[in-house]
This record gives sequence, C-alpha cells and structure tokens, in this order.
Amino acid sequence: MNLPPESVRSIAPDVGGGFGAKHSGEVEYILIAAASLEVGVPVKWVATRTEEFVALSHARGKASDIELAATRDGVITGIRLRHVGDLGAYPKGGTPSIFITSAMIALGAYAIPEVDFDVQGVYTNKTPEGAYRGYGRPEGIHLIEREIDRLADTLGLDPAEVRRRNFIQPDAFPYVTAAGEILDSGEYEKGLDRALEISNYPELRLEQSRLREEGRYMGIGLSSWIKTGGFGPSSLSIDIEAVKRGSENSGSAIAHGQNSPGASGSPGVSMPEWARVKVVDDGKVTIYSGSSPHGQGTETTFAQVVADVLQISIDDIEFIWGDTGTVDYGVGTFASRNMVVGGTAVYQAAQKVLGKMRAIAAFRLEVEESQVVHEGGTFSSEQGPETRLSFAEIAASAGTLRARPEGMEMGLDESSFYQPSRLTFNSGTYVAVVEVDPDTGDVDLQKLFCVDDQGVVVNPMIVEGQVHGGALQGIGQALYENIVYDEHGQLLSGSLMDYALPTAEMTPQFVTTTIETPSPTNPLGVKGMGEGPTTGAPPAVVNAVVDALRPFGVSDIDMPLTPERVWREIQDARTVNGDRR
Repeated sequence: MNLPPESVRSIAPDVGGGFGAKHSGEVEYILIAAASLEVGVPVKWVATRTEEFVALSHARGKASDIELAATRDGVITGIRLRHVGDLGAYPKGGTPSIFITSAMIALGAYAIPEVDFDVQGVYTNKTPEGAYRGYGRPEGIHLIEREIDRLADTLGLDPAEVRRRNFIQPDAFPYVTAAGEILDSGEYEKGLDRALEISNYPELRLEQSRLREEGRYMGIGLSSWIKTGGFGPSSLSIDIEAVKRGSENSGSAIAHGQNSPGASGSPGVSMPEWARVKVVDDGKVTIYSGSSPHGQGTETTFAQVVADVLQISIDDIEFIWGDTGTVDYGVGTFASRNMVVGGTAVYQAAQKVLGKMRAIAAFRLEVEESQVVHEGGTFSSEQGPETRLSFAEIAASAGTLRARPEGMEMGLDESSFYQPSRLTFNSGTYVAVVEVDPDTGDVDLQKLFCVDDQGVVVNPMIVEGQVHGGALQGIGQALYENIVYDEHGQLLSGSLMDYALPTAEMTPQFVTTTIETPSPTNPLGVKGMGEGPTTGAPPAVVNAVVDALRPFGVSDIDMPLTPERVWREIQDARTVNGDRR
C-alpha cells in the first residue's frame, strides 16, 4: 500500500474460533485495503458460505500406504510410509510442511527404532490444502493407531496390550524418535491404564460378547496419541546428539541419516511471543499480549498465571490483546502455542514485576531482599511478620521517589519475550464405544472416554471444554465430514446442506479426565491443549467401528464412515468371506 508502518493499525477483537482456516493471510485482505484507499471510504468484504467452501481452504487431503514390521510378541521393529498430499491448485502458506509433519508424527507414542518415509505433494485442480485443527498430526496418528489394531488382530492380542508393549518409557525422555522429533516428556502407559479404568474396559469386552450373541454389533476402539504444541522454535538445527547425551536412556535411532531434526519447527523463522505486565498505583494489573484468544479462554488462563505469581485476585487483572496500537509484538494463536509460548511470556513478565516489588518491600521493611516473605498478596519480613505491606502499598511505592530504592526506575511495568527452544508433546488415550446397524450401516457412537496429558493444567474447566470441542471435530472427521468433487472437478459439498457437521444430536457422552506430566521445556510445565482431542478421536472411533464389524470380516474402512460406506464394506466383506456371523 506504500504506507509507513506507523500509519497502519490492525485490530482483531473477538473473532470466534480459528481452527486453522484463518492462519494464512488471504488476498482479499489486501484487496479491500487497496479498494478503501482508492475510493476513500471504508470497505467491507463478506463471503457467502459457498464461496468460503470453494475459495478458503480444505484439509486432510492425503493418500497413504503404511507397512509395519513386528516380532511375534507384538513389538514393532519398523515402519515404512508412503505419503501423497493434495496441495490443491497452488501451495498456501506452510501447507507443504503439513505432509512432512504428518509423516514424522506417524511413529506415535511408540519406541519404533527404524522408519522409512517417502513424502510427496501433488498439484490438483482442487481448492488448496490449508491448516486445520491438528495441522497434519491427526493423519499421521490415524495411520499408526490403525496399524496397532491390525497388528493386534493378526497376532490375536488385545490392542491395549500391543500398545503397552511398545510405549516409550518415562525414563527415556527427552526421547529422539527415528524421525527426528524430540519428545519432551510423557507417561503413556499411565494414560492407557487410566483410560481402561474409567471405561471399565474388561466389562466392555464382556458386554460386547453378550451383545454379539444377541445379534448386535458393539465395537470398542482405542487410540493412544501424541501431538505437538508450543510452536515457535527458531530453526531446525537442533543438536540431537546433545539432547541424546543429556538422556542416556533415550535409546532411539536416527533412520538413514535423512531426518530433519525438530522439523516441526519453522526453518530460519523465529516465532517468540511477547507480553507486558503493568501495575498501577492502586494495585490494578493490566496484561498486554500478542497471543490473541480465539475462544479458548486465554483471558482467564493468562490472568490466572499473573494472579498466581503476584498472589492477587483475578478480578484485579485486565487483559488487552489483538491491537497493534497497544501491543508491541505478537505472532498469534495456532498450533497449541498460546499457553506454552504466550503464557510463558506473561509468566516471565509477571516474575520481573514481582522481583521489583520484592526489592521495594525489602527497602521499606529495612531487611535483605532474601528475608522478604510474599504471601497472600502481602509482603512482610521473616524477622517481623507482624508488619505487612499490601500489594497496593508496594505498587504505590513504585511511583514514589523516597519509597523505593535509590536508583530504581519508577513504576511497575515489565515486558518479556519468550522463545521456546523446542516443541512440547501432549498425549492421551481415548476409548470409543459404538454400535453398528449392519442393515443400514448406521454408526451409533455412544461414549468417548478421554484421558489427556496436557502437562500442568491451568484451568480444568477450560481443558474439559477443549476436549469436548476438539474431540467432536475429530468425530466429524471420522464419521461425517467429506469434501466431494464430481468427475469434472465441480465441488458437490459446497454448503452446510451437503457437508455434514456434527450437531448436538450426534454428540456422544464424554467421560473426561487428565493426568499431568509437566514439560521440562518451559517454567509453567504446560504442553498445549487445543489440537490433541482432534488428533485422538478419529482413530478411536474408526477402530471401534472396525472392531464391531470384525464378525463380518471387515478389516479396514476409510474415513468418513458414512452409513453408505459402512454398509458397502459389510456387503463387500460378505461377498468375499461369506456371512461369518
């Protein structure tokens, strides 16, 4: 636009959910700015729903072949993966990297020593592929979780036991996978055990047997998944050997010397986050953050972090975001990075403020700073705890010349950048329970048991909401949502009349709980939350449907598992195998 930066202001208020589609800057943003300058009045652009279906972005467009090698007792020794991704008519943003990361994550939560990948992106005449909740990881996890169940079926083992025999052990972290990912921490077997417990897995298997005797087809599906979080490493040049030296028990191998260490990062691009914490004279606090909330409760969780550090009421904290007129820097909300990167920046800024307040308190109490006790929002001395200075008194002292140490800068206003050194990896185990009607192919998803390890949980209610929303999006991928083109390349599913989104009626009963394995990569111990459930739900649901149809000889079904597709798989299996019921 040939404008100086200071004459451009961008304001992003409550914009609703993001989920990836808003990740890349669209050409229309520039066009409407140019049009506004040309005509001299504000210009607004509104797309119809059908235009959005065609012109925004699609996702999950991949075709994969996977082979798995294992011993007879179910220990996986290697996988080979051929991955072809649909770029659409042109690449959009970082889309090509999605195909790489979805292949790398396909090793899942398992200690698989050997891997061979072949990843390609192809141009087609379709709408370009773009980011969508999970950004490639749901596809990779789906592959390995389906293979685990196929291996269990081949060997006559319980799928839970096969997972248990292959999990990376807690003492092996930080663990470098054969694909070059550096996993920070995890207790995968603990998550599996908790999922089996809350679902009463043995009783489910007994109920399945009873129902099959009645001619009803219940299925139980498991998914043990991992998912990256905290996107922001500045390069791919992570020293894997140094990481391995720091963890003698990592025991992993780098396959063929062709891996891209830490390739979930962005090569040569620094993606830190910035935050500012300001305290005024009356003790009220304002947080400024470059991490814009997209409906995931960031205003609450960031305020909780500051309230915990400063030991004040959350009601005394204001949160400001999404305005280049007031926020100095920001990368944004995506890739489960808000709390990991933005929250840590907020934490660091709050710690700076607290450090200055402790120095002021020591000055006023006439003691060494190490003798200051900060508790319940007040400051006192170890030697004389009866004398207490309130948070507001210290805040006021920061603006008073004789009430603060000589040479100390006036005010309590601190900012911080946080640059993560590497990614975090959240994890979980989900158990899906379905019943399939073989005459219609209808899938009744009855329950989804969800155990999530997101590191330290800041707000349990927000985490539960994220699990419900994320898992439901995964259920939509597994059972309902499908982009359909005809033989001429015409989009047939270009409206919500034709494209099935899951509604409340399609929502199962959720049973959720968490375990906490803190991440060592950041001071909060958090790992990211938003994309994990979308990664874990699809393979659990598909595994459950295939499990239900095992009496018919059905061994695999491609998503989405629409009634017609399920019914046809049953008929095809009957043709090949006869009616095995």
